[in-house]
Amino acid sequence: MRRNFIVPLEEIPYCCVTKGLQDTNVKEKLFFNFVLKVGVFMDEHMRKTVFKHALNGMHPVEKIYRLFIARHLLVPLSKTKIVPNAITILNFCLVPFCVYFAFVKNIPLTLLFFSAYCFVDHVDGMLARYKNQLSRFGYALDIISDNACFYLTTAAIGWGIVSIWWLLFSSLSMLLYDVVSSKYIAPKVRKIKLTREYKRSKLKDFFVRRYAVLIGMNFLSNQMLMLLLLPFGLFRVYYLLLSFLYLLDLLWRLKELKANS
Repeated sequence: MRRNFIVPLEEIPYCCVTKGLQDTNVKEKLFFNFVLKVGVFMDEHMRKTVFKHALNGMHPVEKIYRLFIARHLLVPLSKTKIVPNAITILNFCLVPFCVYFAFVKNIPLTLLFFSAYCFVDHVDGMLARYKNQLSRFGYALDIISDNACFYLTTAAIGWGIVSIWWLLFSSLSMLLYDVVSSKYIAPKVRKIKLTREYKRSKLKDFFVRRYAVLIGMNFLSNQMLMLLLLPFGLFRVYYLLLSFLYLLDLLWRLKELKANS
């Protein structure tokens, strides 16, 4: 039977509350919203797995995935002998299928396997945090798997259909975004958050505070573009939007960083 538990706000660990969301009403709204939607008792591990991401904001698809996993999969999986690294390895086995079906232009199966990969990619991470089984091996394997699936599938889809220059431009746009975000922007943001609130743009802040949704690009954004455009054969539009949105989000994040500096 599904049960809803109301957990007092004061029981929320401070480590799960970002400095950028100190407003009590915002915290209460986000927290109790997740308690009711998940429908299970949010113990310490559940808070670290779900609530922290709610405060930081999540991609719309990521929010759907995490709520579904927290509600239906996380607790049952935690009671089994399945370890997170096993799920990561199993997910890595989906990469060749994604790339192959993308290369032969079987769009329905490409979308099916790529969507399955994106979903399972959240299961291993959430389970690792919930069972406190984080490891360097799992982290490294997850990064390798994500990059292989993301870049190879994206390139294979347009191979032989769009110009090689479009493939290179889109790949370089995504690579530039990943490198600058992880090596330059993220460390500076973490450093700023140690001393003061990191202010997002008004639009991003509105969606995070109101819906716990973060506007930005990641591999789930790629999944959304695939689902919206590829079934209709809009390959050139797909690569154009993919490159444009990644570069736009990168400039947006750099502008936010400059404003906070």
